[in-house]
Order: sequence, then structure tokens, then C-alpha cells
Amino acid sequence: MTALRSGLTGELRLGVVPGAATRVALMADALCAEHPLVRVRIESSLRSVEILDRIRRFELDAGVVYDDGLQTDGLELTRLYEERYVLVAGDGLLRDAHDPIDWSEALSLPMCLLHKGMRDRDRIDEAAAEHGLAVSPRLEADSVATLLALVGTGRWAAIVARTWFATAAPPAGTRTVELQAPTLGSPVALVRAAGDPASLLARALAQVVAPPDQP
Repeated sequence: MTALRSGLTGELRLGVVPGAATRVALMADALCAEHPLVRVRIESSLRSVEILDRIRRFELDAGVVYDDGLQTDGLELTRLYEERYVLVAGDGLLRDAHDPIDWSEALSLPMCLLHKGMRDRDRIDEAAAEHGLAVSPRLEADSVATLLALVGTGRWAAIVARTWFATAAPPAGTRTVELQAPTLGSPVALVRAAGDPASLLARALAQVVAPPDQP
């Protein structure tokens, strides 16, 4: 246990779903502040199931995933927060928009979204289907950073995780608006191997980032 508090060294291999990429920067910063000799390598364009598989194959020490319906046998989860999603678009596209904006109005905008099969995109498709709407983006990408760069041109709209703006403001000339019910939400958790041998680095990260009401 001493190693968890002082003198911990090595490289933490951390896999992250795209929507949590900016939030995980704050987690890594907290870990490095607590353990100055630790290095962190982040892969931030992975899917939740891929992260779980790579943890089981010892290719990753820990991951940040969407905890909704995953098979997590043999793994330990620390619930972090409930992700929420917002529409972000150029000011010109939202000049007459309501806040919150209804789904039909949002999807009528020139939309760019993540690829189908990525969890953030699946949640958007599911929410739209509840309104009897189909999602047909003109452009798809595997990176939220790419989507925000497009939105920054003023000609595109995107639906992204709110935590993308935890460390940076939306692109200049854009604004974010809430989406009308159903409110998009996904539980986000830190996952790591359970039992021994478990990565001391992953355990240290769990201790640093666990919410106050968790051990």
C-alpha cells in the first residue's frame, strides 16, 4: 500500500471512449500530481467493448467506458459521472433556435456525427427514434475533435458530450443548447481488472478519481 502513496513508478496504459477524452485529461493530471514518478499513455478513440477486451488481455491497465449493459465479469468498476449531451452549432445556424431545442429542429441542421456503432452515436440514434426520427448526418467521423473543428466553420452542427467543454470553451462563433426530452445520458465508469494481480497504477487512479461517496 505504501507504493500507492509514495514512490509509485511506471506507465499507466489507459483506454478511453471518445466522449470522455477531455475529462480523462483531468483524471490523468490528478494522478500525476499525486504520483510524480508515474507516466500515463492515453488511447482516446476506443469503443467500450474494445477497452474491456484489451484490459482482459493485459494490453491496457484501465479504461474509461460507458457503463450500460457491458459484460464486466472479472473487472472492477468505479462509477465516475453521468454523461450528458448537447447540441453545438454556429451562431448563424442557431439564430432562431429554442433552448432547449427539439429533436426535429436539431436534426434539420447540417449535422456531423460520430460513426454508427460508436456509443455516443448509438445513443443519439436511439433518442431520435423515440421521436420517430431518423438520423442522417452529411458527415461522419471517429473523433469529436474533428466534429468540433467542422462546427467551428459555422456551417455544421453536432451533438457531443457536455464534458468536452470541461477543459475548453466551444469553438469561437458557436454556442451550445440543450436537447428536449428524452435527455441523453450515459453512465461513465473507470474499469480495471479485479483481484490480484491487479495493476497498482490502475488502483491508484481509481483512488484518485473516485467520487467522495465511493471507497
